[in-house]
Amino acid sequence: MPPKRKSSTSSAPGPPPSRTCTTRSRAPTTKTFPLSTYIPKLASSDLGGYNFHQKLKCPKDASEHCSSCIGKQAILGGCRFVGIRTFMEMEENGEKTVKWGDYAFRGNQDDEEPTKVVKKAKDKEKEKDQLNGKKPETLHISPERRSTRALRPNLKVENGKNSKGTRTEPDPCIPLPPHVPPTKEDASYILSLVAGTFADHLERELSHETTHLSSVAEARPFIRIKNTPLTRSLCDFCSTSIFMGSYMCGCCGREFCLGCWETWAPSEDLHAGRLLKRNQCSMKRRHNKNNMLFVTRAKPGEISALLEDVKAKIRTIPTPDTSNDEPLVAAIPTETAPPVPNTEMKYLPVPKNSINSFSSSVFRSLWRIGGIPLVLTDLLPRFQLPWSPSYFIKHYGKTTCTLHDTANCIRNTSTVANFFSLFTSTKFTSNSWKLKDWPPSADFSTTFPDLFADFENAIPFPEYTRRNGARNLASQAYFEKIWNPPDLGPKMYNALPAMDFLIDNGGDTEGDMKDEVSGTTNLHLDLTDAVNVLLYTTENDPCPYNTEEKLGIPACGAVWDIFPPSTSSTIRSYLRSKFSLSKIDDPIHEQLFYLSEHDLHVLSQSPYSVHSYRIYQNPGDAVWIPAGCAHQVRNRKASVKVAVDFLSPESIQRGVAVGLLEEARGMWTETRKSRGKEDVVQLWGCLGFVWKALREIESEGDGGVKVEDCGKSG
Repeated sequence: MPPKRKSSTSSAPGPPPSRTCTTRSRAPTTKTFPLSTYIPKLASSDLGGYNFHQKLKCPKDASEHCSSCIGKQAILGGCRFVGIRTFMEMEENGEKTVKWGDYAFRGNQDDEEPTKVVKKAKDKEKEKDQLNGKKPETLHISPERRSTRALRPNLKVENGKNSKGTRTEPDPCIPLPPHVPPTKEDASYILSLVAGTFADHLERELSHETTHLSSVAEARPFIRIKNTPLTRSLCDFCSTSIFMGSYMCGCCGREFCLGCWETWAPSEDLHAGRLLKRNQCSMKRRHNKNNMLFVTRAKPGEISALLEDVKAKIRTIPTPDTSNDEPLVAAIPTETAPPVPNTEMKYLPVPKNSINSFSSSVFRSLWRIGGIPLVLTDLLPRFQLPWSPSYFIKHYGKTTCTLHDTANCIRNTSTVANFFSLFTSTKFTSNSWKLKDWPPSADFSTTFPDLFADFENAIPFPEYTRRNGARNLASQAYFEKIWNPPDLGPKMYNALPAMDFLIDNGGDTEGDMKDEVSGTTNLHLDLTDAVNVLLYTTENDPCPYNTEEKLGIPACGAVWDIFPPSTSSTIRSYLRSKFSLSKIDDPIHEQLFYLSEHDLHVLSQSPYSVHSYRIYQNPGDAVWIPAGCAHQVRNRKASVKVAVDFLSPESIQRGVAVGLLEEARGMWTETRKSRGKEDVVQLWGCLGFVWKALREIESEGDGGVKVEDCGKSG
């Protein structure tokens, strides 16, 4: 053992030595991030020796590990280089030696499917712990091997536990509605609306592929990889789904979508001491374009053949007759909310009618015009189940859930029974609790099969809104059985009244406008269309904690403000000027604000001139929100709502979905945050599957595509 170090001592204690404060001048330190130096090369017959193919996660001796293996996500199948990286293998003295610092890349489209690896018990435990420690949505979905959420659609991880509910007794069995496959009329209508948009994207894909097949200076090494079923490839920088082509760093394996690549100018500029996301490589290095190789999931000639088919269809397809759209929409009865007392603020008229008097043809006309919400009433008789607090307490009361306080940004773990008991409690609560997106990650049809069947039977315009609807471009009917379709709901939104309807603020009178209030759902917008049905509100009028009517708002279930798409940029400007939002990337997309009546009053004046569609939603009312319309919700009463998103061909034709996708992509690309909001819609993948299925229907007649297996509800 080393000798103990003796401490120096003095013979007698004395006062501490005096200290002289001196100012030391420090030279400013500047962080430096060296460039990654690896330039990808391709394994080929001309470049021999690269024979050691990487079949599992990054080898520990390899000079470069992908970002997933560095983050220890490879156990989930997330290694970026599996199947596409190969190392130099040398033979010396009869023994083969792998040079771990010398590697190249190879395509794997022609590889045989690998033998399924049986996981050891310790690996299964490690995977379980890893999932419990990370939110599933933060796990990378790699370009070739993936086994995250895409392969576990019913996995639900909350607070480190599997929180599936236990039902005390079975519900009555409600049959699912029969599946109605797409017809030739559906095919002609949909293809006429989406062909132009799809052709534009295919031109983009083909342009990138052609560039890297040539010998121009901009060409990058090019490989073709498997387009693996039951998976999704996401851009590491904007979280947009990748359709065919992408760019991959040969050092860290991160992927750029085409949009991020086109707008990327490599830079060493720092923000708060850090590089922007697109410039970050592993090992504190910087990306540059020489690090990248081009990767495509398309087979040789696949994109050009598909593009030619789309262009041929554009030349021959008839355009839908829209001459009657404006007269039909003008004939819809409207309702305009009264202005706030003592102000000149006006709301826009909202088309409103009973579902019993509204046809699908009128809905299509309204949706083709676009940007105008709709309210349909009298839906309650279409539902067979009660959708009430007592129902959820009885059947799912013991289920663990996460509650959100919409006013104070607080989360709390509770049970379904405890939450729904607040709906009828007379005890005071100072929290506006919300059980949102229920179930948060599990499939609605699996968790609540009878509620799902009840909703599918009741929802209007099923060709658009059902999970297998013929005019829903995200329909399971269009995805071949082995592929993973987007999950756009339904989801439940259950919440107590918003805070200003919950507490007596002492002295507020009708007409008072507070500068800030809290909403139940803050201002945001979606690239899909949606319908939201209010099924239950507390019978008390007003609610147990509600003290008075305010600002002339009637005792409804929920208050909606929906804004025309053209007003979004103006609203952003207003919020930035009001709150000095230098650190907020987008005040609408980040869903941080609720516009109070005071804000709406200011926005209605010059220079903004922004007016909302104000809707007072009651039980049995379905609110239809077009894609691209910013909207916000404030509960007047404790309410149970159920909503579903759908991707309509009309929104594709108007360019709304594509525009919003690029808008969100651009926002998340330049942020310093780790990732953007995940692109659950998979827009280009949806259009690809829709095009293939509908072209087969056109060529073979109605029912020519076998969709009964992949298109069944649930």
